[in-house]
Amino acid sequence: MLRWTVHLEGGPRRVNHAAVAVGHRVFSFGGYCSGEDYETLRQIDVHIFNAVSLRWTKLPPVRPTIRGQPPVVPYMRYGHSTVLIDDTVFLWGGRNDTEGACNVLYAFDVNTHKWSTPRVLGTIPGARDGHSACVLGKTMYIFGGYEQLADCFSNDIHKLDTSTMTWTLICTKVCTPALFSSPAPA
Repeated sequence: MLRWTVHLEGGPRRVNHAAVAVGHRVFSFGGYCSGEDYETLRQIDVHIFNAVSLRWTKLPPVRPTIRGQPPVVPYMRYGHSTVLIDDTVFLWGGRNDTEGACNVLYAFDVNTHKWSTPRVLGTIPGARDGHSACVLGKTMYIFGGYEQLADCFSNDIHKLDTSTMTWTLICTKVCTPALFSSPAPA
């Protein structure tokens, strides 16, 4: 039996966030909330919703390493995308008010809650936000978004083969209907 739950405590109040479902959990990354400070650089928020207990938890910030090196964690952002491949969430793009748009790929292990920045090859997409992403097999596809350096909305499709960590720009063709291909009013 399906039912609506009207109010859940502790959840993120965000728009333009990105989320993935992993079993009975939903991981929500970043997003925008009016009234919050987006000019101070800080780590991205990660909230986890448990669909069984109907409870939200927020992961604590990642601490610096023993040597005092800053941790590998994406900065707070909105307009980014996430996809799940095996036990890894790949986070791409997004922006904040200080750094602008980002073109660094981040990987988040859903079991250890650790971040990394995989070394990528190929034609890396320009920094963007507001794009969409999906997965087919072990390949992540991104489409569109606002590309910061070009200062325009993109119509490009890029794919990331996660078995080789190689980005490829997909050459698309505009398909126009053939002359006299369908009956149309004159």
